[in-house]
Amino acid sequence: MKKGPRDKNQVLLRQWQMLKHVPRRGRRTAQEIHQMLREDGFDVDLRTVQRDLKQLWEGNIFPLCRDDNKPIGWYWDREADIFDLPGMDPHTALVVRMAESHLESVLPPSCMDLIRPRARQAVKVLDQTDLDHYRRWPYKVRVISRAQPLLPPDIDPQVLKTLYDALLRGVKVRGMYRGVGKQEAEERIFSPQGLVIADPVIYLLASFKDYPKIYHLALHRFESAEALTEKAHVIPEFDLDAYLEAGAFGFPVKEGDTIRLKAVFYDGAGEHLVESPLSTNQTYQREEEDIIITAEVPNTQQLRWWLASFGEMVEVLEPKSLRNEFAEMAKEMLEMYS
Repeated sequence: MKKGPRDKNQVLLRQWQMLKHVPRRGRRTAQEIHQMLREDGFDVDLRTVQRDLKQLWEGNIFPLCRDDNKPIGWYWDREADIFDLPGMDPHTALVVRMAESHLESVLPPSCMDLIRPRARQAVKVLDQTDLDHYRRWPYKVRVISRAQPLLPPDIDPQVLKTLYDALLRGVKVRGMYRGVGKQEAEERIFSPQGLVIADPVIYLLASFKDYPKIYHLALHRFESAEALTEKAHVIPEFDLDAYLEAGAFGFPVKEGDTIRLKAVFYDGAGEHLVESPLSTNQTYQREEEDIIITAEVPNTQQLRWWLASFGEMVEVLEPKSLRNEFAEMAKEMLEMYS
């Protein structure tokens, strides 16, 4: 009996849904896909699903792959393009293209693997579009750091993948880690708590045993890492945003300590601080081309490095202890360069 249009439409919908259930990572058997189709409301037998998969694979219509296990496992070619209806338009392609460039360092590699097929498709769409303003946009925008540019240290790709995935799944890690100034790596077991990208260096925030203290472990100092099955220790009071806001990555002189900074910036050197203040309670006073800034800020070494970068264009007025530090620093530098 010849199939009518309605039957053909049902077959097309069923096969399209079936292809959606074929994974890009891992494998899925025909039995598993059959069960998922039944849950989707398709009244189809296992033999039909097996036949459809085999025909689509043999016909090279789609980049399907299969293994030699029993039962057979089905999966997409890792380099396969994404099939979407409706197709990706230039506007969406631009969003995906820009998102990929900024997500590389903040997502686990396993998640980036899922984005890359769409990113490749986005590049193709932008290359083929007649809308030049979409195609040119990725070459018109850059995010830069105002700090001294440094080349990123080398990180073992497998270590990076293991640490990101362990943080994602909330499990402990056993790793060989070489501390600053150490010649030999030591084995450590720790609980990942967070991840911070500080310019070219990626830090894993971790705790040891059940202690609440947070340690900063630079990923490039790991020689190896193994994710364990044991759940990571959770520090209930730990909040990543609050931790960073308190100046944890500014190398605090005393944890949680703040100071009331008062400094005069000469000849317009601090003009940008009127538009981008040091803190929400900052005040300023102008004296001709000079500007006096007063603000409550974390008491960190980073603050000192930042102030020192202005050289003779800044004078610390308060607190007295900080002023004395800079006076001593100026004295030592004078002796050094004399």
